[in-house]
Amino acid sequence: MLAEAEIRRLKLVRLESGSAPPTKNFDSTSYNLCLGAQYYLFAGKEPTPLLQDCSTGTGVLRIPPFACVLVGTDELLYLPNNVYARWGLKIRPAMSGLIFQAGPQIEPESCGRMFGLLFNLSNSEKTLSYREPLWSVDFATLDGTSSRGVRPLNNSNPTLNLSAYTSRGIPGGSLNAIHADYLELTRQNSAKREYTFGIILIVATVLASIILPLVVSSTVGAEGQISRLEQRVQQLESQASATPSPPAPSPTASKTP
Repeated sequence: MLAEAEIRRLKLVRLESGSAPPTKNFDSTSYNLCLGAQYYLFAGKEPTPLLQDCSTGTGVLRIPPFACVLVGTDELLYLPNNVYARWGLKIRPAMSGLIFQAGPQIEPESCGRMFGLLFNLSNSEKTLSYREPLWSVDFATLDGTSSRGVRPLNNSNPTLNLSAYTSRGIPGGSLNAIHADYLELTRQNSAKREYTFGIILIVATVLASIILPLVVSSTVGAEGQISRLEQRVQQLESQASATPSPPAPSPTASKTP
């Protein structure tokens, strides 16, 4: 992996004007790529017909809920024939609900802006400022050795805009369609749960109307039997108390003459 000094020496990252990028965007072994001006928004049933520019006006790119936008980097990469790079979305935008789709590896001799798709998977609008750091990119040599013998790439025909990508017919509104299907499936599942609950409630009511009288009658019958048994016990006890006990024998009568 190349350190900041090697990234600078090889001029792997440049601005469109050809000048060096801002120092604040460098880390020890990587560089923070920023949002470029051009974008192509996919929202609703049809994609936006023209490229738009977020560097004008308020300088903000607005991504509607469940929409997709094709974006590019503000910086240009110039990779020699034995240097490759890897890039990806930074943690902060990812935590806000944005998903980035692009080839993670940048091949040797790549020259120009990097492009990819940003998906807003949240139910709220997301705003990104022009030249806001969004991606982190690091560099390495193919053989893993020192880059001392590597020379900066000089290419006078870098890829600068999104035209080549928007002309490939990326379908618009696909994410919105998926979200609509998800909502419809959720509604159907909810209706099925309510229907099932209604059936269970009806069956439980019918069973209760059949079983409850049987339980009540059984309980009443058992209570009647207990009451009759208690009355019988009381009768026996009263009869026993009313019967006189036999007289005790006289002591003199038992003596012999």
